Amino acid sequence: MIKRLHLGRAAEAGVTAAQLACRGFESPETAIVGQFGLLDAFCPQYDLSELNRELGSRWETLSTCFKTFPIHITAHGPLLAALGLRKKYDFKTSDIDKITIKGTKKMVSHHVIYEPADIMQAQYSTPFCIASGLVTDLSDPNNFNEELLTNHVIRELVKKIDIGEHTIKPAHSWHANLAIKLFDGRKLESKVTNFKGMPTNPLTEHDLVQKFLLLTKNLENREKLLDSLLELETVDEIAMLPLH
Repeated sequence: MIKRLHLGRAAEAGVTAAQLACRGFESPETAIVGQFGLLDAFCPQYDLSELNRELGSRWETLSTCFKTFPIHITAHGPLLAALGLRKKYDFKTSDIDKITIKGTKKMVSHHVIYEPADIMQAQYSTPFCIASGLVTDLSDPNNFNEELLTNHVIRELVKKIDIGEHTIKPAHSWHANLAIKLFDGRKLESKVTNFKGMPTNPLTEHDLVQKFLLLTKNLENREKLLDSLLELETVDEIAMLPLH
């Protein structure tokens, strides 16, 4: 369950640290670079100049990846490729003879789970996510539910998916190549190195708005909250946001 928690805890720790600093909370000057400090403990070989390189001009928030689906990021490229090929060539899941995916070593070692035991494991499984995404619209998290685990069409489609490691050096850790062989003999291929949502191919403001409205469809004041979030730089206190 840590996958649902650790990014939020990191953000929480950053906010807490900033609030403590504003209130005068102090730390040892050696906390980062001194003996037994952070760098000494975790990476004894380091370049101190990297700590403040482009400080104040380069922002990590601009390199954030926004997910299209509630699945592990390694499955995004292959699923978007599969959906793109289906849209272009208009085939059905029953037309698929085999799906072949080439991914990174980590995809092969961590994410090839053909019979996930629960939803969390299913979200971590690349073959299950590909099969599910071809059967239902996974952009809505409500569609990723327990019923998928026993869906006969998905279970049969998963068996047709073969995942192996790249034979060439991948462009990055999310790079994936996908090939779909149809029963009529056609072989459809797609190479995915820059899918929608990556920092190099970011979602537009319209995309983000639509995603927000989808995820908050059960919230009565979602439009008011959205307006406030789009003008977040002008908000004096986060506590003033209309969360309820």
